Parts: sequence; structure tokens; C-alpha cells
Amino acid sequence: LPGGYPELHAKALSENSSMCAAIKRHHENNLPILAECGGFLYMLESLTNLDGSQYPMVGLISGHGYMRDKGGCQGMQTAVLPEGRVRAHAHHRSRYEGAAKAYSYGERQRHPAPGEPVYQFGKLIASYLHLYFPSNPTAIANIFL
Repeated sequence: LPGGYPELHAKALSENSSMCAAIKRHHENNLPILAECGGFLYMLESLTNLDGSQYPMVGLISGHGYMRDKGGCQGMQTAVLPEGRVRAHAHHRSRYEGAAKAYSYGERQRHPAPGEPVYQFGKLIASYLHLYFPSNPTAIANIFL
């Protein structure tokens, strides 16, 4: 589930019950899911747009996404995954509020603070990070085994 702009399509995503059910079944069958940025937001319980409209999402990760008109994160990072290190970038104007615990954090190129959190629930890997697959094809392939 790649990044994108789920806030622009939140109503349609929320109402697509067959897709939500298919993703849940996929996860229940212990099949791999990589949810990047907008895909991560889609895995949450809900997404709230700038106008305050809240839409239910898939609900595989506890917590809620909130769009914001300022702030956010951007920049190059390295995702530290059990499968290996993968170059990545972040660019988002939303925040996640929930109790999920990150299993790792991106490493920033020029700043000592931890980067974007990476979450894993069974075979679901989710983060705001957009992974650059060619930086470590073996790690990417192993995610989908």
C-alpha cells in the first residue's frame, strides 16, 4: 500500500468495505503488507481531514491519523528493518496518535534525532517512510516472503 494522499479520497476509501475486508483477510492469513505513508494512514482506525471530517479506515493499527496544514516531516532517512537497511524518505503533513509501539526508527542523514517510527504487526510493516526498493532489493524481497 504505497503512499499518496488518502485525505483527498478519505470518504471513498472509508466506504470501500470490500477492500477493507480484503486487506483484513490478507492480514489474518499472515500474508505480507507494506504500508507506506498514506498506506500507513489507511491502516489506522480513522483519518481526520483539515475540515474536521473523520472517516473510518481499515483499523489494523490502533490509533488515528490527523491532517495538519503546517509541520510534518520530510527528508532522507534509512529504514532499519529486520530484513535489512533500506534507504527511504519521508514527506507528510499528518500526525499519528495512538498506542502502537515502534519496533525501530528511521535514521536521519544529518540529524541525531530518531527518524520516522516503523511499526510491525505480524506480517504488516507500516511507517510514514517511503522505501527506495533498489537500495536493498534482497531486504525488499524478504519483506514479501
